Amino acid sequence: MRRGIYILIITVFLLTLAIFEYVAVVNILNTMKESVSNIRQQYYENAANITVLKDDVTEIKDYWLDRESAICLMFNHKDLDDISNTLTKLVIYTENNDYYNASVEVGLLDEYMKHSDHKMSFSIHNIL
Repeated sequence: MRRGIYILIITVFLLTLAIFEYVAVVNILNTMKESVSNIRQQYYENAANITVLKDDVTEIKDYWLDRESAICLMFNHKDLDDISNTLTKLVIYTENNDYYNASVEVGLLDEYMKHSDHKMSFSIHNIL
């Protein structure tokens, strides 16, 4: 009987932790989606001189890197690395005023964010 109660308590605790993780991930992703959508529009508006967006892109990258570890339970690490690498490339291309490559990377980043909900999974594997 005691063993059953312990198992029940641990299960409830893990499920509660998973729900909090899910809510945190959804909030982080929604913020990223909004930021990426805004920065993509700004790239098109500032095509002649995208270096003015360097601080904004760096801010998005820092936001992502600060929160990346918080969402690792819901995402495959390769997917997280793809987003981090894309952000790193985007910062470099923005600093070098390379509009073509920056627009490709910001487009990829926008696609990653649009499809992130489909890659996120709430399963027992993520809980354990």
